[in-house]
Amino acid sequence: MSFYQQLDKSLIDCDPGDNKFLPLTTLEQKVTRKNIRAQLSRSTQLLNWSLPEKVFLHAKKVFAILVLVGEQHAIKGLLREGLLDEHLPLSPHGDGSSRILASQNGQLFMSFSTWKNEPNVGAFLEKQWQVQAPVLNKPGQHINLHKKCPLPLTKCLKAIDGTFPVYEGKVHEAHQSGHEDDGKELSIAMKEFKTEKIFKQEQGNLTRIQDLKHKHLVKLIATCKRDTFYYVLFPWANGGNLRQFWGNQDSKREGKLMLWSLRQMVGLADALRALHGTNCRHGDLKPENILHFKKDDQSGESDEGILVIADVGISKFHRDATNLRNTPTNTTATTRSYEAPEAYSNDNNPRSRKYDTWSIGCVFLEFTVWLLYGHKAVESFSDSRKSTEPNITHGSFYTRKAKGNFPVHPKVSEAVSILRDDPRCRGGTALGDLVEFIAEKLLVGVDHRAEATVLSDELEGIALEVERNPPYFLNLVDLTPEIPHFFKGQEPGQNSAVNNSNT
Repeated sequence: MSFYQQLDKSLIDCDPGDNKFLPLTTLEQKVTRKNIRAQLSRSTQLLNWSLPEKVFLHAKKVFAILVLVGEQHAIKGLLREGLLDEHLPLSPHGDGSSRILASQNGQLFMSFSTWKNEPNVGAFLEKQWQVQAPVLNKPGQHINLHKKCPLPLTKCLKAIDGTFPVYEGKVHEAHQSGHEDDGKELSIAMKEFKTEKIFKQEQGNLTRIQDLKHKHLVKLIATCKRDTFYYVLFPWANGGNLRQFWGNQDSKREGKLMLWSLRQMVGLADALRALHGTNCRHGDLKPENILHFKKDDQSGESDEGILVIADVGISKFHRDATNLRNTPTNTTATTRSYEAPEAYSNDNNPRSRKYDTWSIGCVFLEFTVWLLYGHKAVESFSDSRKSTEPNITHGSFYTRKAKGNFPVHPKVSEAVSILRDDPRCRGGTALGDLVEFIAEKLLVGVDHRAEATVLSDELEGIALEVERNPPYFLNLVDLTPEIPHFFKGQEPGQNSAVNNSNT
């Protein structure tokens, strides 16, 4: 196989813009002193004995481009003019009609004009981008790329279509460092934006959130602008989202999984507290926006990994931290099932950060239903809240009555009552206290609803009591209760998902 073929076959084409790139590892492995000498004539080397060494030390990328366009012998003249890898990318000088190329700092390289095959100069300008793929070596960095410059992706598949497409990708191991998978391919989710305004909002929010360094908040790998497109790169959640986790982990509940779930709720509540502490409201908390990272991807305290709040892009930041009366904000993007009742108030008042505590209360209530009765019970609970009645929003946790009156959905009240009656979830247990707090402090009117700090403190207190007094975690019973008919839906006769394993 010729040297040209070796380089050409090493090009990777997984970029959403159909741009190929030559990995840095290929340059190191292929553009060796031996291969450089093999591409140069004996006379050239005799007259320029230091030429191969200069190429090896300072111009591997330039030489690789020349090989790919069939002009490797031009390296002598270009090095004489001082062209090194650091001068790339080049562009046509002046109006572009001449074949003289220039670096970004204005240094001219005249010898391109002596090439006998004029189209090869244009080919050089095209091929040079194949060795310009960036290295992601600083978490949260922003990169501005030419429209022809590739991203260093070895995999790029569209995972979500729509207004903001999301790609599942892998960053080549030689083009990333300083991240969780340092030295290995980095699995990423890449969200695409077509308008600068929305991108800038998401970029600003995410950049500020990174300062919190909270393990239950999504990490930002990088942001990028290329041509008219903007990208935000996150770690890829190989465990999917929380709703998918509920469906995939629907076996009998061992004490280990139960305890992990409680600790994750504690962590998510603390992450919400941290968000609100920076004057930010998430605005769209739901199971689909809580990601599951298995243990290999992010540091978790158990084999199940860790849950992380994501999609903070619609969140709102505020300059000053003030109280409920003057901190509410407006956000139109949300999910109806988990929105707070004040979303339907007609007073045009912006929403407070307590909007999030309602939403996370809905999620935690479903989490508890899943822990006790399984995934199908969560689905049945969701179906029970759906209605064609105009005063009930599709699948929400509240109803609309008279102006300003938003009582909890009757099916939610019924679910809470059933949970309270479950012997594993009665007063004096961790799950019982959790359900009580959700019902009395989260799924209530905004004036009486707990703030994130109170939520975090309450759940932390429950977790500490579990450590001090393990039997407090779950009231073990001799006979595991059958799933209540309310949570069975169209699947009668199921057995409870919780067994009597000790924690």
